[in-house]
Amino acid sequence: MKRNEYITKYAVDHRWFLALKEIRAPLLLRSYRLADDVVTNGLSDFLANPNRNPIPVYRYLDCDRIADAVKRLNLLRKQIVQEEADFAIRDIYTQKTEEMLLELSLQQATCQEDWDEFNHINRLLFGDLEPEIVSDICIRLSSKYESFGKQKCKASSLTFLRQAITPNLQEKVRASLITSLLEIDGDHLYEAEEICGMWSKKLPPQAMGWKVVLSDEVVGIKVSSRHRRVYIPRNFKAPGKKVARLFAHEVGVHVLRRVLGKERTLQLFAIGLPGYAACEEGLGILSEQLTFGKFRDFGGQDKYFTLMIALGSLDGKPKDFKDTFSYIQTYFYERVRKKYAQEKAIQISNERAWRMCWRVFRGGNPNMAGCCFLKDKMYREGNVSIWKYLVKHGELPTNAFEGKFCIQNKEHHDLLVRYK
Repeated sequence: MKRNEYITKYAVDHRWFLALKEIRAPLLLRSYRLADDVVTNGLSDFLANPNRNPIPVYRYLDCDRIADAVKRLNLLRKQIVQEEADFAIRDIYTQKTEEMLLELSLQQATCQEDWDEFNHINRLLFGDLEPEIVSDICIRLSSKYESFGKQKCKASSLTFLRQAITPNLQEKVRASLITSLLEIDGDHLYEAEEICGMWSKKLPPQAMGWKVVLSDEVVGIKVSSRHRRVYIPRNFKAPGKKVARLFAHEVGVHVLRRVLGKERTLQLFAIGLPGYAACEEGLGILSEQLTFGKFRDFGGQDKYFTLMIALGSLDGKPKDFKDTFSYIQTYFYERVRKKYAQEKAIQISNERAWRMCWRVFRGGNPNMAGCCFLKDKMYREGNVSIWKYLVKHGELPTNAFEGKFCIQNKEHHDLLVRYK
């Protein structure tokens, strides 16, 4: 039986799910994917002209296709509100289409270079930085790096959360992950081809049709649910411990939740209930933290700190690309200067700062202070939120991986129970 026939026969939301599939709205991260030469070859020119911001070039930002998807989604949303009798399905699909429309509107703002609208929608989608996380990072970096400078930071409530993450809790959570499926030499340096073969053999049995493939098109490991592919950069290499952690995150969370979500009668679990993403990335980082080691700190600090700099959370002065780069480059240099000779440390810190600034400013305006893409805040916030949940409840719910949903959201849990 073909996939769409299966959905039509068994899914309670088949009408609206298939309609969403047919629209194939441009994905936010794909639209904001920068041309390879901008990221790969632009650093040397930027360093030679440090007072000039770089210019973004997007390969897949299709303004006409985005506008068409907005029209079709608006029509579909009206149809759902008018014609769906099941209140739970009507409500969750209304929320999902509204979220998708916001993402498309953000892309339209980039197309039209309407930066006020971009900043407005950005905050509607992702919210502002969380004060307790800002304070926590500020305190930790102020005490660790002299060049960070003296900052006025409020006391952090996350100190108490760290203390509550006990070894017993970590062991209990670790037992619910699938990371043990990957047998690996933690200290061996694996090449991309080895990783590709190893991961291919250990894909979950439910992942029919999925493949792990080498790619020249991606900078980091990428999961594409639309194409059922896990892409590994052809030049990628990593020690076994990191390979196992990445497997736990990319396959043990992103792929597994996708394929198990497809088995539910509410097919929206396969592509994600509205607001699921921060929880999923938090789970992904959690899986990394408990693979080949133990919890040391919450994940996503570099991304969050870069956003703090760009948005002016430290000194009240938002910064453009070049000024953000200058600040974050110093941070990365402090991180590596004791491990490498000066020239190598400068090279590494330049490359890390360059890629991190592009992550933060993609879609936005590199020339405008604080006009950046806020999505990367969810890694730190999602991981903190997951640990808060675990400290309170003592374990992950047994159905935590049965689809793309937020485990802290009661409405999502109700849907999970109702539509098995």
